[in-house]
Amino acid sequence: GQPRAVTGLPRARFVESSKGRFHMSLLANDKEALARQLQTAAPWQGLLDMNYDGRETTQNTLTMAQLLDSRPGSLPQNWHADNATGGVTVIIPLVDVTYENGPTALQLGSHRYNESWPQGFIKAFMSPTRLAYPQICRGDVLVYSSRLIHRGESNDSSSSRPILVFRYDEPSLPAPGVGLMGSQFIAFMGWLLNNE
Repeated sequence: GQPRAVTGLPRARFVESSKGRFHMSLLANDKEALARQLQTAAPWQGLLDMNYDGRETTQNTLTMAQLLDSRPGSLPQNWHADNATGGVTVIIPLVDVTYENGPTALQLGSHRYNESWPQGFIKAFMSPTRLAYPQICRGDVLVYSSRLIHRGESNDSSSSRPILVFRYDEPSLPAPGVGLMGSQFIAFMGWLLNNE
């Protein structure tokens, strides 16, 4: 027979966050079922039990799940941290990620920027390895501290680059962990670290 429409559920939709970059929340329709599945059966579950500083925590819970599509001609994102106070970000590409279709640029060591002022900033700035552009295959898993300064690069290819993004945060430390001025500071610091 014909598929039936499900009523009473919010309709998932893409939102353009910057030119050519579209996000769709995967938690809009059935957050509890997806969260339970990803909380108990995710192959990266063991990594979620460690916090960014190595201390054990069992409090990281799924707070964000989205499909992010970077379309041809999309611009790079601003430098940012997903959660300035901690947590874990997980990326699963649905296509191979290359330099041409816009990898996630990671500023290695930058997660130390807010450990203490100014020591954390100095540690981040003096980090010997600065920028990484992981080229990962479809179905691979990229896991990093949500405090890491990063951005999606421009998609200079002729094809879309869809990825799944999951973020796990401690309930007492919700994202983004900073206000508008803190976000601007992180963006400036990302620019500074990238243009030294």
